[in-house]
Amino acid sequence: MDQYPETLSHLLSSNLAPQPLEIEYIQHELTRLNESIDRLQIQLRSLEEKRQRYQALLSPLRRMPLELLGEIFGFTVSPENAEQDRKGDKLIALSLVSRVWRDGALAAHRLWGDLEVKKCCYTFPMLEKIKVWLDRSKNCPKSLKLHVPEHKAVCTIAHRSLPPSSPEGPLAALLTDGPTLHRLSLSFPDGDCFRQLTLTMEQIKARKPTPLWDSLPSLGLEFRMWPQVRPFDVDTMSSDDTFSRLPPGITSFDLRLHPGPFVLPRLTPNLWIYQPIADRFITLRLEVNGEATSALMALRHCTNLETLIFDFREYSFKWKDTPSNVQLKTDGISLPKLRTLRLEHAMACDDFLSFLMTPLLSELDMSFQPIVDPFSDCQIEEAQAQFATEIISLVERSNCKLLRLRIHHLSFRENSDKFILETIVSNLPALTHLTLDAVAFDGHLEDIRYLRNTQLLPRLEVFELLNIPLLLPFFDHVHIGEFIDGRYPDKRLSKDSLRRFVLTYKRPVELEDPEHPMHPSQLEHEFSGLRRFQGIEVNFGFSSN
Repeated sequence: MDQYPETLSHLLSSNLAPQPLEIEYIQHELTRLNESIDRLQIQLRSLEEKRQRYQALLSPLRRMPLELLGEIFGFTVSPENAEQDRKGDKLIALSLVSRVWRDGALAAHRLWGDLEVKKCCYTFPMLEKIKVWLDRSKNCPKSLKLHVPEHKAVCTIAHRSLPPSSPEGPLAALLTDGPTLHRLSLSFPDGDCFRQLTLTMEQIKARKPTPLWDSLPSLGLEFRMWPQVRPFDVDTMSSDDTFSRLPPGITSFDLRLHPGPFVLPRLTPNLWIYQPIADRFITLRLEVNGEATSALMALRHCTNLETLIFDFREYSFKWKDTPSNVQLKTDGISLPKLRTLRLEHAMACDDFLSFLMTPLLSELDMSFQPIVDPFSDCQIEEAQAQFATEIISLVERSNCKLLRLRIHHLSFRENSDKFILETIVSNLPALTHLTLDAVAFDGHLEDIRYLRNTQLLPRLEVFELLNIPLLLPFFDHVHIGEFIDGRYPDKRLSKDSLRRFVLTYKRPVELEDPEHPMHPSQLEHEFSGLRRFQGIEVNFGFSSN
């Protein structure tokens, strides 16, 4: 008790009440002690903050290589995590966080190689910003998408009103002397503006070189209002010169034709591509929202195609009996170099495959667009009886070896329809990769038990079942084990070609309870024994969408 004054010792060792003078003294001491504590607490906080600052200097994030930081940014602005039209805004926001983050973003050159500009009126200052942005990508491939206003619209340049396709305007300057592009995409309200723009480029080429335009390998065009004609009006179609002045180096062409708010099913887009130009195409993507006769006629001249992607949207062939279409089907459309064929919204493709001759075709991808819910009984498309016949007829008629087959968003639920898939795979002995993506079956894996037979698909190396409903009794680990076991009847001597099996679940609801049998942690425990099964790599997981 040495630290206390002797005058208070009798109070500290008893329950006596202090006198008024003692109370005044005690209160004074309490005030002094509280002030000392406050000063020490302020000093302590200051020391803790200083310690935290020193600890931050040793943070591993400070030593993170800029390349790794750039990879993280790349994941952040990827299509899975950011809308593509907001990618630029998100990249700029990341660059403004700190100097290190800015350096990391600038070090990831590939992040700056893709730019979409939606502004309607282009000016020379904007042109310089586009160049600066794309220059940050250094030697990485550059892709630019521009939304071009209609030809009647004007932009004020140096107190002058110029249409967007003017030879003296910034758009023409960009396409003449801009950075070298791997791909250019242009979106137009109609065909007139693009027609004027190509005429402008021809005028400029007559005076000086146009290196960007001449060296462009990939071009994408979208028209939001495209004229339609009757499918048998060949004279009207052949007189259209919209695509007669495409850049001379084009080998990849993406064309999207929209007829506007009203689609008439018996009219075809007024599409005509001259043979010397179509001969250049190695990759072609056609999106035709209307009767597809004109697109078929355009394919006749694409003899060097190696990849064809055809999106039928809503309609296919409503004029099959016209003389031109009958003759076209009789003669066939020969695509002697085609290796990859992808059909989107394929339920509308009708008998499109029956027109084709594809002797080198090795990959077929057919996607059947769902209306709302791909696993709803009333929404997912049902496989039709002629589905198998069309695929097999294409392979036999073309005498090709199909190595890869993907079927997307199709139902094989009815008892009679189970035979369709079996018929397809039974007639494709060369198949090495089979992918069934968001395909519905009426039961467990035993519904495709015929795939256990090693005599069926003897060269199959990869089998993928993707986007399977998680909360429905499909494809549990027991049935998967039985399927794989069936491919290897002799465990020591079997030489089955199957090397990889992939299963991904689509989760329709979030599972909060970790004890739920379908919770990811529970499934991980059940599937852990199948990661390596009879020498096959078995992967499972959850789809992101």
